[in-house]
Amino acid sequence: IAALLLAAVPLRRRIKLKRRAKSFSLKNTNKAVLNLYAYILKLTKFGGEISPEVNDIALKARFSQHISTAQELKTMTDFAQRLARQNYDRLPTGKRLVFKYWYHLI
Repeated sequence: IAALLLAAVPLRRRIKLKRRAKSFSLKNTNKAVLNLYAYILKLTKFGGEISPEVNDIALKARFSQHISTAQELKTMTDFAQRLARQNYDRLPTGKRLVFKYWYHLI
């Protein structure tokens, strides 16, 4: 039973990461931007701040009738990846495991 549980952890992580990646690459770029923003909000619980540019892009995606551009989506993705890596690198080993395997944030 213990071996089964240990095998399930990486499998669960892989499934979560694939779902998240799929939600970031939707054809509707506004929804993809909002999914990225939700991910960034989760990351900020471990440290870091949301840049004004990222915040503006998210507000535009949420409230504007304009469609977010591929460049805006890339800006959000780059910021999220950078913040995730910075947070992960700052955490002690025990919290890194929680960050990676419990919350699936990296």
